[in-house]
Amino acid sequence: MDKKFLKSESAVSEVVGFILVFSIIMLAIGVIYAVGYPSIQSSKESTQFQNMEQSFMVLQSDIKTVAFDQAPVKTLKTSLGGGSLTVYPDAGWIDVSTTAGGGYVIRNVTIGAIEYEKSGRSIAYEGGGVWEKYPAGAAIKLSEPRIFVHNTSTGNRSVFVSIINISSEIGISSVGGEGAASVVARFNRSSSPYINSTSVPYTVTITVTSDYADAWGRYFNETLEVPVSPGPGADDVTATISNVYTLVVNEHVIEVEVS
Repeated sequence: MDKKFLKSESAVSEVVGFILVFSIIMLAIGVIYAVGYPSIQSSKESTQFQNMEQSFMVLQSDIKTVAFDQAPVKTLKTSLGGGSLTVYPDAGWIDVSTTAGGGYVIRNVTIGAIEYEKSGRSIAYEGGGVWEKYPAGAAIKLSEPRIFVHNTSTGNRSVFVSIINISSEIGISSVGGEGAASVVARFNRSSSPYINSTSVPYTVTITVTSDYADAWGRYFNETLEVPVSPGPGADDVTATISNVYTLVVNEHVIEVEVS
């Protein structure tokens, strides 16, 4: 047999072998990318939201420090991880009313919000609490607002409401991308506290308008153990607190900017 033919046949075999190995490698890479990449992205987003949850806990603590006049300003830096961070000074609403003295509204004000959003999932600081909403629409409480009900052994109740109002002189401010963001919280003012302590029981209603209304409702019902009902709007929830003898309401306005 011709030796040149044998050499040619050997060379072709090597080329075919290389093509087969290369094809197998590319197929494996394609399978890994198709199957593994979504899992990697999901894990990455989950980690990002865990980090952002911790950042919002720190933010809640910082705002409380500023609101109660323990520091004039606080700055928080956090990684955006491809999401957006926005201050909404006109988001949300709270109404605190009482039947005492014939019935009247004590506070009816916006509460504002600081919200992180990515891929339809969001975390917000609103009304002194931290809340989270999933793409399907379900909302949960991550950390409670400063609304408390104290029950005595005789069934009498004392209600304490600290309204944290997120404001901004420049209106809505937002930042997004892969880099870091700074959140600056500055003290603006605190209102004179409303205090009503009587020997005759009365009823207090607290209505919250919020994108996280269902989580607010569960906080009122499950944590404060008071009945709740839907408000007049889809994003409203009302807590009704009866047998109240003492009510204290404070409002603190905090200027917030993100950059």
